[in-house]
Amino acid sequence: MTKGAPPSRGPDVPAQDAPDAADRAHTSRQIRVGLKWLPVSRGIRFLITILLGKFIIPSRYALIDAAMAVIVILNVFRESGFGQAFIQRTPKSAEDDQLAADTTFYFTAFLNSTLFCIAFVIAPWIASLFRGEAGVTVEGLTNVLRAMFCLFLIDALATTPSLVLQKRLEFGRTAVAEVISTVTFAVIATVMVWLEYDVWSLVCAHLFANLVQMILMFVVSGWRPRLRFSFSVLRDMFVFGKWMWLFSALSAVGGIFDRMLLGTLRSMVDLGLYGRAFNACNMPSRQLAFLVNRVAFPALSRMKEDMDAMRNAFQKALSHIALLAIPMGCGLLSVADEFVATVFRAEYAPAGPIVEVLAFYGMALATSSVAGPVLQAIGKPKLLFFSSIVHHSLLFPLVWTLSSYGPVGVAYGVLIPMLVSTCITYGLVVKYLDMRLTVAIAPLLRAVLCGAVMVASVELFQHLVAPMSEQITGVISITERLTFPKWEMALLFSSTLFGAVVYVAASFTFNRAQSRQFLRTLKEIVFAKGR
Repeated sequence: MTKGAPPSRGPDVPAQDAPDAADRAHTSRQIRVGLKWLPVSRGIRFLITILLGKFIIPSRYALIDAAMAVIVILNVFRESGFGQAFIQRTPKSAEDDQLAADTTFYFTAFLNSTLFCIAFVIAPWIASLFRGEAGVTVEGLTNVLRAMFCLFLIDALATTPSLVLQKRLEFGRTAVAEVISTVTFAVIATVMVWLEYDVWSLVCAHLFANLVQMILMFVVSGWRPRLRFSFSVLRDMFVFGKWMWLFSALSAVGGIFDRMLLGTLRSMVDLGLYGRAFNACNMPSRQLAFLVNRVAFPALSRMKEDMDAMRNAFQKALSHIALLAIPMGCGLLSVADEFVATVFRAEYAPAGPIVEVLAFYGMALATSSVAGPVLQAIGKPKLLFFSSIVHHSLLFPLVWTLSSYGPVGVAYGVLIPMLVSTCITYGLVVKYLDMRLTVAIAPLLRAVLCGAVMVASVELFQHLVAPMSEQITGVISITERLTFPKWEMALLFSSTLFGAVVYVAASFTFNRAQSRQFLRTLKEIVFAKGR
């Protein structure tokens, strides 16, 4: 047994066919611990990224967006689906699970190392595909790309211990590593921006933070690889993983198609504007989606034989995600101009309409994230891939066609397929969990109703204070209003506070049962104790 691992356990205790009450209670407790700590690190990194962007002009900020877009594309070649297969797999024994972890580790290391070598060599050619702007050169983008490609090497080591922790449901330990990593990211990025290292502040922050997290993953997991490899285990996991690989590959290409198109056919300025708006609207939603997949998938995999538990877990998760994602999206929709004026630089003024469109995308992304882990847990990854085909058969032509309208057109191009694929995945979950559609999506519909009340109320509030705004600033454009940051900040704060109060009141009026359940869950999370 590996030193530091829990007594009498390998990477995981083999799951039982029918989990008993004690096992379900343990699973529930571990989920609450994860939901208590994991959002902390993700939230801090999101805020730091948004705030530091205020000191980087759009064309320079586009460098990091372009690099991350390229990394997402290259991830297609290393995302084998083995991570999901390892978590979903029911081992024959603790020794069998250790063997699966060893196989995953060496296969992941081989893929990542190979990809790094290839990407490092072709970096100049990749950089030449993007349109240059003031302060942006092929050489500069090449250097940024090669530095960011080092993330592949770090991830080669970090992936398996992270998977081991997920399968054990030891989210508290994972959170320790992520929180310390995020603090490292914040410190390095802030200091380097203050020292005027521009985009390199974010590059170095990403690299050092991921390096720290990789080291800590090994420390807190207590897992160490052994010198062995099993082709039979590899084949077993490939049966499940191949569909997740196809799904991930298609999603990765579709996920950066919008930014690649703007950066290669339009301009780096358009890419910078779109990238900032996209991150502002979707990072919170992506963090929610990340938490759902990180926590829900391994937990649901343990209850895959108990359909009643699966149905209850799906409805509860959808209700909670909707109560969080809908007000965030509706809030951004209501205060888009004030948000841009307060948080972004003056050069980002045209991003207001982009934020308004992508706010809907963020809501759809967060709420649809609940369906994916269910289909994976019940062993239906093929369905995710087929729904992804429909999604991308709409996305590619729409983004290409609407790109002629600039970043706003591209935003509509990614929104429409997301809405369609969300409906499809919900339909699949309802079918395979044997639920009534109205019962399944009722929590979502109630949250949408409360969000609509919130948007209407904030619009009325801003209409009433508009005369005061005109007296102070005059009837001027959003760009000119950026010279009055204090007024814009006050309007943003007051509108946000008013909207939050209205949403809470509407929730306890139209969505009372789910709101009370959410508060109980929140209380359990805050006071959760566990490893």
